[in-house]
Amino acid sequence: MKVFPFILSLFLSMASLSAVEIPKDITKHPISTVNWGEALEGDKRPQLDKEKLVGHVVVVEEFGITNQDCLARLKDLNRIAKKAERDKTKLVIVLIHRQNEQKDADILKELERIHPSIIVRKHGWLPIYHEGMPHAAVFNPDGTMAWQDASMGNEFGKALKEALKLLEE
Repeated sequence: MKVFPFILSLFLSMASLSAVEIPKDITKHPISTVNWGEALEGDKRPQLDKEKLVGHVVVVEEFGITNQDCLARLKDLNRIAKKAERDKTKLVIVLIHRQNEQKDADILKELERIHPSIIVRKHGWLPIYHEGMPHAAVFNPDGTMAWQDASMGNEFGKALKEALKLLEE
């Protein structure tokens, strides 16, 4: 008779998941609602200064070092960071590591080739429900969320370009 409690708990779990509402208006999640987590122990890169985010386009990417899609994504972010630095663009990229069981030293070792301007944090999260990684959000210079989704597709690039256009205005 252990099957019935299992089926009941499975049904209740599914019902609670379907009750999670993904907000349609992402602008209700300004950059101030991001949980930035904490710095990695031993990280020599620039640390997060929330005051310096004002007036910048901010990309927040949730990732994990054991996820191959995430590692592939880091190459794209590295390229974007290099271009932003070369062009003197007001762009800040913040990586938030979401795999809690990983040691800081292992995370840093995996990120050795990442551009030094990319900020790395751990144990934080974006203020909107989502599944899977890599997952990103793009914030406009005024701090409103412009886009959020899985970051491997073309939509990320489009959202980033649109946000960067706002810097020119």
